[in-house]
Amino acid sequence: MKQITSIFTVFLLVLAAQLALAETERFEAGIGTGKSNVISSSDFKNAAVSGDAHSYWLGYGLDDNWGLEVGLDHFDFDQVSTDHEAMSASAVYRFMPNSTIHPIAKLGAGTVLTKSANGVKINSFGAKVAAGAEVDFKYVSFGVGVNYHYIARIGDTDALKGAQVYVPMLSITIHNDITAQSFTGAGESDSE
Repeated sequence: MKQITSIFTVFLLVLAAQLALAETERFEAGIGTGKSNVISSSDFKNAAVSGDAHSYWLGYGLDDNWGLEVGLDHFDFDQVSTDHEAMSASAVYRFMPNSTIHPIAKLGAGTVLTKSANGVKINSFGAKVAAGAEVDFKYVSFGVGVNYHYIARIGDTDALKGAQVYVPMLSITIHNDITAQSFTGAGESDSE
């Protein structure tokens, strides 16, 4: 957890520097929390009870709708002694981006590091799909949504391959002033 905190602190410093230089681009850093729940594999699902989940991300808006995001998701499960850290790069799409409340969707891929209590570490392919809604204010957005994670392998047996997890989540995102400009480059001032 100490490493995650350090990474997020660096993200915030980079974001602060970018916000100072931003003119029409959207830069953001976010954090979310929720409960992890197993969908499959059946052996893992039968053994695991929902656990804690945390997400951290940095995002960049390409235009009003599309953006890119680099994220770190950490989740565990009660009664199962494994921790999972998913690092991913995602495409982000904001529906109705000029509305205060708008739906949002994310699709990404990356790696998942699974650590067991006995010190075994397994690194495998991971994918992430997220959907939800955000409420935007000048420098901050609040969100609610669900993250879905696919983990190719969390153990050495066939029963521990192809794990699927969903995480209902609440989030907060800080960003540059989105009320002062449009992110398509038309953010000129009307006070001339």
